[in-house]
Amino acid sequence: MTKLFVNAGCKISQVNFSFCDAVMIATFLGRSLWQVSLRCMHALSSKTQKVLRPSSLIITNRRFLPKPGPNIQYKFDLTPLKCMPYTHKPIKIRRLGGRNPETGKKVNQRVGGGYKFDWLWISFRRIGPTDGTFYEEKVIEVRRDGIQTAFIALVAGTRGRRWILATENMKAGDVIKTSCHLPRILIKAEEGDSWPVGALVPGTVVNSVELYPGCPDERILAKNAGTSVIIQKRVDNRVVILLPNKHELRILPECMATVGRLSNVNRNKEHWGSMNMKRRMGIRQGSGLWHRKDGYCGRKIHPLPPAKTVDGPPGPVPENYSKEELKRAAQSVEINPKEEIILQAPYDNIKIIEINAFNHSDFHILYKFRTNRPDGVQISPVYGYIKPGDGEIFAVEFLPITGIPPFTDRCTLHCVALPKNYSTSTRPRDMWKKPVVKVMAAERKVIRITYLNEAGHLYPKSVEAVYDDRDDD
Repeated sequence: MTKLFVNAGCKISQVNFSFCDAVMIATFLGRSLWQVSLRCMHALSSKTQKVLRPSSLIITNRRFLPKPGPNIQYKFDLTPLKCMPYTHKPIKIRRLGGRNPETGKKVNQRVGGGYKFDWLWISFRRIGPTDGTFYEEKVIEVRRDGIQTAFIALVAGTRGRRWILATENMKAGDVIKTSCHLPRILIKAEEGDSWPVGALVPGTVVNSVELYPGCPDERILAKNAGTSVIIQKRVDNRVVILLPNKHELRILPECMATVGRLSNVNRNKEHWGSMNMKRRMGIRQGSGLWHRKDGYCGRKIHPLPPAKTVDGPPGPVPENYSKEELKRAAQSVEINPKEEIILQAPYDNIKIIEINAFNHSDFHILYKFRTNRPDGVQISPVYGYIKPGDGEIFAVEFLPITGIPPFTDRCTLHCVALPKNYSTSTRPRDMWKKPVVKVMAAERKVIRITYLNEAGHLYPKSVEAVYDDRDDD
């Protein structure tokens, strides 16, 4: 049996064929998948004919596949560090070799074994007093590390010893200071000292910058050898920093940073010597067939994006729910009355109608209730969430109408089912503006409004009142 994979702008599920069938299918696919004539289909087996029929093909357009997730290296298993105190002594850490620690399957093909290095716990974050004093530490030694690209330094203070990333000119015997105080006058700190970015003068070169106060080690900027970040200016209670890729970020002034450029500046100029040296370092080589775009593609010059503001941790990552499942959850919202509201004359007084909505799904429902005539029909509440198994009561207020009422009045309830890991602490109106919600399939429940005269009949459609059609945003 032969496993045949089709890769021509789309992908088809893996199917086992006989060798003869695989050769014939490959011949057909050389022209086009849809040019397989019915006269040649009889030469294939019944199983192959069933797979090649257009109705049974499972085709997925790669153009609309989701973006890849974070590139997890799977080099070391750091889970034991969560339940143990910090130590400056070498720790025995299990090497993953590119395998998922839970499933044991190979995930990263470019990570292998290599030399056994002592794993040293690096303290990327430096915390000091906030009352204007300093926490001083003395550098004991600066050495090369087999895991970190920059040099590391062993420092000692009243709290004990720890390993930190060494700056470019750091040497044994230096005394470094750490403070979390934000002074009124900006200071010009010395290399190796750690201050909040809001306390340093513009133009200061820093490293190990927190993306937001208290961020994890994965969110700290400029940790590789020779990298640095430049403090540019302060705008609207935010500090603008310039990244190595020339992009700008606006972060909070309380974010900690270390003054200076990281050590081992010539790291990118070092030669491996041979591929075996990279294998000894746990780097597995690629096939060599794929090359990054070079000069033959031309030069594409794009303007830099605007500065991005970072106030805290990123939002929740959407769980792996299909669009059909979320759409069915949005469709499960039941409203009463369902399709029509009947109003009878006279219309010289304010009329208030209640609409009940109930959520039968297991998801939080984000809703907005709109009308095509907001100057005559007012709805409360307009935005909100409906909890699973809960309901909401909407008050629809019809203002007095002079003359013939409109014939096309309607109210539309827009519903979107949110994944279970989404927080409902965000204002509903702001949640509708997020890109993640905009791509979700919104379910619309339209309620028509019918106006009757004193006799209980519809008005003639020869005359219509003028209204403003603003059903959508």
